[in-house]
Formats: sequence, C-alpha cells, structure tokens
Amino acid sequence: MFYSKSTNGFYDAAINSVIPSDALQISEEQYKALLEAQQIGKIIQSDANGNPEAVSIVLTEQQLFNICSAKAKELLKASDWAVLSDVGLKNSNDFVTYRGILRAYVINPVANPDFPILPTPIWQ
Repeated sequence: MFYSKSTNGFYDAAINSVIPSDALQISEEQYKALLEAQQIGKIIQSDANGNPEAVSIVLTEQQLFNICSAKAKELLKASDWAVLSDVGLKNSNDFVTYRGILRAYVINPVANPDFPILPTPIWQ
C-alpha cells in the first residue's frame, strides 16, 4: 500500500497502474489503523515528511454553534408532522416541549448541545 502527500490518497499496486511519484510505502497495519481512525471522525493528512497521520478535527466555537443550530433545524423539520391539528396525539405536550428545546437551540446555539429524544407518539 502507498500513500501520496500530493493527492492525500492511498494506492494499491495491485489495483492502481499509476502511483504518484511522491507516494510512500506503508504497511497494511498502518493503512487499516488510518482507516479505523477516519471512521471515528479523524482526518488523514501528511506529516512534514509526507507520512500519513490521523488527526482530530478541531472546530471553532462558532463552527460548533453553526452545527448545533443546523441540527436543531433538521430535527424540527423532521417533527413538523407532530404539531399538525389532524394528527391526534395524546401526548402532544411532549412534542411541544421537545420542539421548544430545539427552537431554543436554533435561536441560542451552544457548543455541546444535549439534544432531546423525539417522544414516542401515543395516538388517540
């Protein structure tokens, strides 16, 4: 397996007929460890010598606020059905409370929100 700093990509000699000239050979164990790190949210980049490394993404507070607000909007949209007058929920107040918390996150986002769990509908 090879890693290229210029393309930030991996190349397998058995599959790829063209491998960039800056590609460095890495072990199968290194390759698997990098992919596992990527699956838990790290990014792969090259170090000063061109070797691949997995690093944590560091977001600014404003980026975290934007993510919070966007997620709250997404959850609100997904629960719009619950507040329609013809839905007929026995626990409609649970949904009103749930959506109120989400609206608060849209207006005043926080860096590490504790999003509420969507209530289970109880039909009349």
